[in-house]
Amino acid sequence: MRVLAWRVSNTLDTGFCIDALEEALACYGKPEIFNTDLKLSVHQRGVTEILEAHDARISMEGKKCYQDNIFVEQLWRSVKYACVYLKAFESGVHLRRDLKRYFA
Repeated sequence: MRVLAWRVSNTLDTGFCIDALEEALACYGKPEIFNTDLKLSVHQRGVTEILEAHDARISMEGKKCYQDNIFVEQLWRSVKYACVYLKAFESGVHLRRDLKRYFA
């Protein structure tokens, strides 16, 4: 597993998610399956519409389906504990710089 595209945002809008998704689709093509949780999908219809337009299968976490999203949850836990929680970032620019190094 690897991160294909990522963004940082301090809002809950869908724009940054759509940008990252479109970059990943442009660079790597349609995924075999896209894992997300139900809460995210309901609030970010633009994301699901883009995936459906590319005929990508979407797996939405539900009861007893925690395994669908376990890799993403482990990734974000690693990012937080190995990078984000270790520093007091001065700005979003510094956060993006360090995350870029981490993901590389």
